[in-house]
Amino acid sequence: RNLAISRAVPALFLWAEIFWVQTNDKVRLRIIGPSGEIVIDHHKVLKKRQARRMVFLGRESRGQPWPVGRYQGEVLIERREGSDRINRYRAQSYIELKN
Repeated sequence: RNLAISRAVPALFLWAEIFWVQTNDKVRLRIIGPSGEIVIDHHKVLKKRQARRMVFLGRESRGQPWPVGRYQGEVLIERREGSDRINRYRAQSYIELKN
C-alpha cells in the first residue's frame, strides 16, 4: 500500500514493535530521503532480552517543508549466533511526500 502525505508535515517518525530481542542485538533505525540521503540514523546495542520492545526515532522539519518524493524507513537487527555466524533481519516501509 502506498501512503502519501503533505510535505508540510512538521516531523517524520519511524517506529517498530520487535518481538524476542536478545542481549547484544544491534538495532538500527534510519529514514532515507528521496535522493538516497540519510535523514536520520540511530543504532543501539540492546542490554537485555525482552519478549517485546518498541523502538522509534524521528526528526522535525526545522521550519522548511520536506523535499517531495519517496522516503524509506528501515529497521535492521543484527544478532550474533555463536562465534562465527551473524543473522540479519530487515524491515522496510515507504511513504510519499507530495505538495
